[in-house]
Amino acid sequence: MDNGQAIFQGELSTLRYGGQPNSVVVRLIRIWDCIIPPLNMFVGIDFLVVDSQGFGMHGCIPLDAADIFRSSLLEGKLYRISVFEIEARKKKNLTLRSLWRPSSSLMSELGLVKLQNQSRPFLENISALLRMMKFLHVIIDRDVLGLLEAVTDVTESTLPNNKGIVFKRDIYLTLLTGEGVIVRLWNPKVDDLDVTSIARLGYKPLLAIAGLHIKQYQGHSFPAELHLVVNALTVVRLLGFMLIPIFKKPFKLERGYNAGCTKSLLGPFCHVFTCRLERRIVEQLLYTNPAAIKGPKSSEFLQRWCNLIQRQVVTIHHIDILSISCHSCSLRLSLILEHAGFKLRVVVFGTLAHRLTGLDATMLHFAKKIDWKVIPVDTASIINMEYDFVLGVLKRSTGCGMAFKIYQFATIATGV
Repeated sequence: MDNGQAIFQGELSTLRYGGQPNSVVVRLIRIWDCIIPPLNMFVGIDFLVVDSQGFGMHGCIPLDAADIFRSSLLEGKLYRISVFEIEARKKKNLTLRSLWRPSSSLMSELGLVKLQNQSRPFLENISALLRMMKFLHVIIDRDVLGLLEAVTDVTESTLPNNKGIVFKRDIYLTLLTGEGVIVRLWNPKVDDLDVTSIARLGYKPLLAIAGLHIKQYQGHSFPAELHLVVNALTVVRLLGFMLIPIFKKPFKLERGYNAGCTKSLLGPFCHVFTCRLERRIVEQLLYTNPAAIKGPKSSEFLQRWCNLIQRQVVTIHHIDILSISCHSCSLRLSLILEHAGFKLRVVVFGTLAHRLTGLDATMLHFAKKIDWKVIPVDTASIINMEYDFVLGVLKRSTGCGMAFKIYQFATIATGV
């Protein structure tokens, strides 16, 4: 590796977008063939490496270069990687919520090196890597990488406006950051996942999925951490598994999912939500505004702070209706929640707004739809009532304000 010796040696934590002028020395932790079901098409070699500082990288050797490097790659060995490219992170990449996430899309030089007297020891096993990893760098065509926790049976779903019936299956993943996410598969992709074989493994595999579409569902009583549902369209690719025998927890197959139940049977996810939901008052929620945060002003600090208060619980003692507007027969309410002299504005729309007010936007006359100053009788009945709300802070690391979203509510007292 004479060329590698002439290139500046960097760390995984210093990688940025574009071509890399430096090389990195890493230890190869795991390597496996990336095979896409159901045709079992081989698309390359995936690998997982870690450097001396504990930073990890998940990359891929493309198909045209797989035969070149296969014979020289051995787990546990040290390698110097140089002349590779980093691509920018896209919105649908959920592997880790970080400010940047590079991806190894090209590796033209990879050589085995021997290093001695290292000041910082390399991590030796995958379990230590998952506990101590600070960043996860994943190739750009892998949107989700996480441990497979549970999967539901294939169920029917009736489309609105008599558009027919489709079939779906929900996959529950735990990201390497510890957060949970639902990946929803629709037909014809519901049968691509061999659930029977997975259930017989005896341990949790690491599943990589690509071709996803992000959508926030309104009006569903999902637990806070699982409200994000990822739609897997017909172009989704199940990119195979990295089997980690060290995880010996049994795999659970959950039958069905009741969206109307707050505490659904979500297997290993149930304990996550009860411990992460904390009760807050309006004053405390207002202090989470990035513009009011004192201290470090870097975007990384703001993002980490916002992630800590994404889901909070608040008790509201007074409600005023600010306005009502209807677009395409969809009810939209702008509410002012007041408690102890502090006011917070939230927006409710869709199914949740109908459940809160009992108002059917399709039954309103045109004059009532455009007259937002007059509150309908049914809607006015919720004023001065006490509710227990589950509020979410929409992900936003920059800007002068925050957007709050209501996920579910429960009536506490009648109006005065």
